[in-house]
Amino acid sequence: MVHTAKAEQPLLFTPLRIGNVTLKNRICISPMCQYSCEDGFVTDWHLVHLGARAIGGAALVMMEATAVEERGRISQFCPGIWKDEHMQPMKRICQFIKTQNCIPAIQLAHSGRKGSTFPPYISRDALPVDQGGWDDIIGPSPIAFGAGNDRVPKEASLEDIAAVRRAFVAATKRAIEAGFQVIELHFAHGYLVHSFLSPYSNKRTDEYGGTFEGRTRLAVELVRDVKSVLPEDFPLFVRISCTDYLPEGEGWDLEQSVELSKILKQLGVHLVDCSSGGNVDKAKNYFAYNNVDQISMAETIQRKADIPTGAASGGDKPNQGDKKKKESIVDLGKYLDKPIRVKFQGGREATGVLKGYDTLLNIVIDSTTEYLRDADDPCKVTDDSRQLGLVVCRGTTIIAICPVDGMEMIANPFIQNE
Repeated sequence: MVHTAKAEQPLLFTPLRIGNVTLKNRICISPMCQYSCEDGFVTDWHLVHLGARAIGGAALVMMEATAVEERGRISQFCPGIWKDEHMQPMKRICQFIKTQNCIPAIQLAHSGRKGSTFPPYISRDALPVDQGGWDDIIGPSPIAFGAGNDRVPKEASLEDIAAVRRAFVAATKRAIEAGFQVIELHFAHGYLVHSFLSPYSNKRTDEYGGTFEGRTRLAVELVRDVKSVLPEDFPLFVRISCTDYLPEGEGWDLEQSVELSKILKQLGVHLVDCSSGGNVDKAKNYFAYNNVDQISMAETIQRKADIPTGAASGGDKPNQGDKKKKESIVDLGKYLDKPIRVKFQGGREATGVLKGYDTLLNIVIDSTTEYLRDADDPCKVTDDSRQLGLVVCRGTTIIAICPVDGMEMIANPFIQNE
């Protein structure tokens, strides 16, 4: 009997142990704002949105930025976890995700000075109080974000900061009780903690401002607070913006991100989720430009801080990550706008152009603008054309395109650019 050698499993499809959980592969779905809540309560929309991605074969599905305080929402339609009643519908979602051999995760967040805005499909402006907005937004300093959101935040008092810390702890406990198995702290995109990190938005002269140690103090305190109530080795991620895209010395940058990541590792953070921008309304941002630089940022942090990293977007060469270090995780749900060919086990093949985009607030639309055609019959649309779940990787960080609704990632596809 002749035995053929079994092809080496791509790194993307190999398990990865993080803390006390094991990912069945390295495909994860990022938190994507849906603007579909009322009073912070998630709905059936979220069950379908998140559940469909679990069905698609991802190892981990993360719920969108979830406010730890009512004033910490981005919009009035964002989810919250500031009261016990929020847990019940979340439990249902977590239970379903687990039935698909998928890990439910949640991103805990506070919008800070970028709170109380309209949903982005209406405008980026501040939401007036008489239309459901709130005027008690806080920030490190009384500096408005701009770009239509011109409401000046209150400079957070020490009591405000203490209240935020208590809220993160309470939210962590609720998240665990609801059934989430991974927690990510949102320290990016110009929201509360990022605005404390950056000297551009933090002009304080007390212990929470000025020096690197002062500006990172809130981030460090929140990680310590959350770790104090997590079960042993419970996976904790932190998302940061690696740079404000400002001239040297004017804002947060990659060098400071590396130093913060070293501290986060010492505190027991399992992974740094690398994004960029969002704190300066007129600066270069990660949506307006080719976002591949986030990959190199993640690689730099992984190398210099010796901590596993993810990257919020980028990647265009499949299997490249197999040649690098193996501590990276796919992060999460971005799209290519290039011709692709997908080859499945059994010889099935499909070609086409995958179109998708990430809007200003991580709303991901996954669809094909050109149907994928059957290799044997170009006039026939393959079953996989509905919304093909493609995966790519680059450098030390593996990147995924969102798996398709209703399509199991079972075929171990080989993917390449045409």
